Amino acid sequence: MPLTAQRLGVRDRCNIEQSVSGGVRYLAWLMQQFHNDLRLVAAAYYAGEDVVYRRDLAYRNPDVIAYVARIRTTYLRQAGIKPRTTNISSERDVR
Repeated sequence: MPLTAQRLGVRDRCNIEQSVSGGVRYLAWLMQQFHNDLRLVAAAYYAGEDVVYRRDLAYRNPDVIAYVARIRTTYLRQAGIKPRTTNISSERDVR
C-alpha cells in the first residue's frame, strides 16, 4: 500500500484527509480501470489490482470472494435495490 499511496500523492498515510482523499482517488482510478464493474473494483481494492489483472479479471481466493459479496450486499441495501435470488429454478418455465 505504501507505493499506492505514493502513486496517489499521499505523503502522510496517517493524515486522515490525505488518506481519505487518496482512497477516493484510488477507487475512481479502479472504476476507470475495470470499466465501472463494482465486483472487480472491490476485488482489486481488497487484493490489489495486480492480482485481479494477473488472474485475467478472475479471482478465486475465498477471502476476496467473501469481501466482494459483503460489498455487494451493503451496496444493494443502501441503494434500496432488492437482490436477485441465486436460485433461478423458480423462474424457469417448466411446461
